[in-house]
Amino acid sequence: DADQDGLSNLEEYLEGKNPNLDDVAPFVTAPADLIVESEGPLTAVNIGQASASDVLDGGLVPVVDNPGPYKPGTYELAWSATDAAGNSGTAVQVLVVIPLVSVTPLGRTTEGEIYEIKATLNGVPPEYPVEIPITLEGTAELGEDYFTVESSSLTIASGLSGVMALSITNDDLNEGVETINVMLGEPVSGAVRSAAATSVISIIETAVAPALKLSVRQGDQSGRNVSESGGTVSVMLSIKDPNGEHSIEWFADNNLVGSSEASAATFEFDPAGLLDGGYKVEAVVTDSGIADETFTIETLVRVTAEAVEADSDGDGVPDSKDTSSESNVIAVDADLSEAVVTADQGVTLIIGDAAQSNGTAGLVISEETIAASGVDGGTDPGNGDDEDFDYPLGVYDFTIQDLAVPGQSVRIVIPLSVGIPADAVFRKYTEALGWVDFVIDENNAVASASGNGGACPEVGSERYVAGLAAGDNCLQITVQDGGLNDADGSMNGEYKDPSGIAEAAPVQVPVVNVDSSSSGPRKKGGGGCSVSEGQVDFGFLLLALLAGIGLVRKRLLRIA
Repeated sequence: DADQDGLSNLEEYLEGKNPNLDDVAPFVTAPADLIVESEGPLTAVNIGQASASDVLDGGLVPVVDNPGPYKPGTYELAWSATDAAGNSGTAVQVLVVIPLVSVTPLGRTTEGEIYEIKATLNGVPPEYPVEIPITLEGTAELGEDYFTVESSSLTIASGLSGVMALSITNDDLNEGVETINVMLGEPVSGAVRSAAATSVISIIETAVAPALKLSVRQGDQSGRNVSESGGTVSVMLSIKDPNGEHSIEWFADNNLVGSSEASAATFEFDPAGLLDGGYKVEAVVTDSGIADETFTIETLVRVTAEAVEADSDGDGVPDSKDTSSESNVIAVDADLSEAVVTADQGVTLIIGDAAQSNGTAGLVISEETIAASGVDGGTDPGNGDDEDFDYPLGVYDFTIQDLAVPGQSVRIVIPLSVGIPADAVFRKYTEALGWVDFVIDENNAVASASGNGGACPEVGSERYVAGLAAGDNCLQITVQDGGLNDADGSMNGEYKDPSGIAEAAPVQVPVVNVDSSSSGPRKKGGGGCSVSEGQVDFGFLLLALLAGIGLVRKRLLRIA
């Protein structure tokens, strides 16, 4: 063994190696294979530590090619170590992250219809089929008010979802609202039950508010960003209502000339010749069973002279940056990290108008964006700068669509780039009111939990504790369609934001310039006093000092 690398000269000759050079790779031992349960879109896993030894270099510390956090799925993790001569050895550890299965929290139907209970996995299971037991309870009677079309379990044979069909009986009796309570059991294999494992289905016999949604398409391109030269733009209205007939009226910015019938479910216009910018389109819906009330929804179509990137799911994040095909998952900012925001199953998350106008590949923007262009990317609204608070983690600008029941609440989990600051509050912005405290009541809530590297507990996890705990890096907010925090102010099956975690802005002592008439407290300003040559008005300086003390006292009282 001339090179003392652990192989004899003969062995190296037979293997085609050089007996005078160290060309033997270290021996790597990977940690044991692991099977873990998913905790959300991403799961932080303690995968252990591999070991490695080399005849010449002794013990080495291997590194893994993918340290996580991990989406649900099966991984072959490659551990490698390199010796001083540049020889690399590898070993493989198999990691299986079992997906969660969840169900849409609410649903509604009417007699004589087929209703499908849909269960969805948050990732690919290690094996198919995934069989999920189902328990059905509630005020509606199985075998009388409804029947199961298939068995008492739900099977996912491929892909990420499966359905169980319920046949709702048409008995011509006015029984009021009846409910079917759906409870997922623990899957036999291949998945684990999530915290969102129950659903309440209401059988409706009277007129109820319709759930509305607007989607935008130009040719075969989805999304609210359209090209001036791309041809006709279609704004399509969908109405989900277990009963009732509907009439539609469209309204749009003066520059938009509709080319479709005024009462049609689609508003069409040609963007040719339009200036770059946002154009609002609004649909007003009347329900035949609800007198003296209309239901309104609007969207902002952004026209640009440039070609528009493909956005297959229309969530505002271009396909080239979009990492998820699930409608209830969207990037925080795909340009900065793989962190994603997750909402309750069944809803759709899209980036808000301000984020879209700002070109963000996700839903996080800055307070300065709101201050400069409001919630629609237009002109300075005049109240977008929150004088009393800063937003060190940014502002979350999003819209929730496809709510099954208008007026329902939806939970959203947002991973944070840094821990929540001490004494933080949650704030909400609308152009009508400016920045105000987020309203917390039985339908709206704020909670936080500890996470790891962008991995947060799943939506609805018991690990979320009410309030904003300093240092936590996972946020869960509960928001109500049409509630006091909904920026569109309408119970229409859609919720709009922006909002954010805020901390009190530093108090600035009034700027005093003895040869100038300008003075006053300023947020994020230079502070201090500026004195020039000439006679000093000490009375004015005293008044300024007292004013500064008053500001500090006011801030302390507000915090208390």
